[in-house]
Amino acid sequence: MRHLSSALEKETGRALKLYFLNKLPSYSLYDEHEIKAIKKEVESDDWVGISVTAIGLERTRQLVRALKEDPRLSSKPLLVGGVQAFSSPQMFYEMGADAVCRQEAEIWLPQALRMLAKGGVIPRDFETETPKHDEIPPPDYDFTKGMHYVLGKGRIERIESAEGEFTAIENFSITGPKYPLWLFTDRRCRFNCTYCVNHKLKAFDKTHGGPPGRISTPNLLAQVKETIARYPLIDHVVFFDDDFLPRFLDGKKTKEGQLELFCGTWKRDIARPFFIYFSPMTFNEGILNALIGAGLRKLNFGYQSRSERALKHYGRPGTPLGKLKEMAEFTSKAFAEGRLDVPDVDFIINSPFETAADMRSTIEAIVELAPPFDTQMHNMRFFPGYRLTEMFSSMGTELQPLPGYKTILDREYQDHTPHSEWLWPNMEDDRAYFTVLQMLMTGLCTEDTLGVLRREEIRGWLDAGQAERRRRMPEMRALFGRNQRIRYYDELTRRNEE
Repeated sequence: MRHLSSALEKETGRALKLYFLNKLPSYSLYDEHEIKAIKKEVESDDWVGISVTAIGLERTRQLVRALKEDPRLSSKPLLVGGVQAFSSPQMFYEMGADAVCRQEAEIWLPQALRMLAKGGVIPRDFETETPKHDEIPPPDYDFTKGMHYVLGKGRIERIESAEGEFTAIENFSITGPKYPLWLFTDRRCRFNCTYCVNHKLKAFDKTHGGPPGRISTPNLLAQVKETIARYPLIDHVVFFDDDFLPRFLDGKKTKEGQLELFCGTWKRDIARPFFIYFSPMTFNEGILNALIGAGLRKLNFGYQSRSERALKHYGRPGTPLGKLKEMAEFTSKAFAEGRLDVPDVDFIINSPFETAADMRSTIEAIVELAPPFDTQMHNMRFFPGYRLTEMFSSMGTELQPLPGYKTILDREYQDHTPHSEWLWPNMEDDRAYFTVLQMLMTGLCTEDTLGVLRREEIRGWLDAGQAERRRRMPEMRALFGRNQRIRYYDELTRRNEE
């Protein structure tokens, strides 16, 4: 949205009015007061655009219905874009959208708005060339124009300060700093995971002039320096690329000069801590050590699952346990030396493609890792138009004996059910494994939770018989307790229900 605003201002001289309408927990819907406030706010606008990700699909459905069913607003052109619109455009036309953008919108939007201004209609097959990332203007963080808004408690609030413009999100917060600059410098990923939209984006790229590419390192550094010079309260930077390390890699070798340019300029001219994602496939101690020396303080890498069966369905290469342990030992050592915050490790759980044995193998992998690390638990979700959803739908009876999972494709069930209530198979052993996996994977794993004694307790529980595992479940619960993150999400859920 911020890039779109900058692109439109460059093209037409008019920036966008931006509404940041996110909610936590991510599956929650807008209440009647919020819907009323949103409708009142857009009454004076010429048109309305919604950028939707898969996780916000149901909130988008709410907004489209509210706008199109209101006689005062129904005639306003309603444009929908974002990754979920790209993946399943027909769905949004059926909701009532007047136009759906199925690509990067920095070139598409100005041309579409010119059609509307002339009294025309945006054709459903309207497409433009794909913009190159280096040619896209920097994101619009200029709150001083009075056109940036955020969702408050039952009302829309104008952002009046830099503190309001640069807000932190818990999972990506570096210890201490609280005003991040968010940047997405590469809109594609090297993987083709079936649960992600990337496989469709890459297919689109083949017939539309190739991908946008990543922002070049000199341009990236210039954008960061310019933004921080204008808003010096920014105290850390979050790079939201799926994998930040390939910009420094040529195959398995380090690109000559790129790493030195980035690290030297960052340390000398920017001097802010930063956060990155990276992949086990690009893990490189030399690059990470150089980035840590320049200011890298927190990182996240995805392991997802140890199950070869599940990874095959995901279209994702597996990471040998030895490689995972090597990465954990690197981050553990950097943490002990005071050079790195606790890293995040991503896992996918609640997947119908995993058996009890698969869940056990993932538990065993976690127990082997050198702490500390913060486990990020992600429930498997099936979003419309994604390849994994189509695969799952076609499997039918193959997924029995996993009763209950047929209902997962029902959007009423999937999108409104808190994490803690997702069903697992009606098999006691699977449920026991899953419960322990969930406890292991919902928060901070340190020597306190994964110390030698507790590792042995976990291994002993795994090696016990089914009846003994079931009997000792209260002990396992007591072993881990209810950590801070669980309490945090419970509180968000309680507030949402109220």
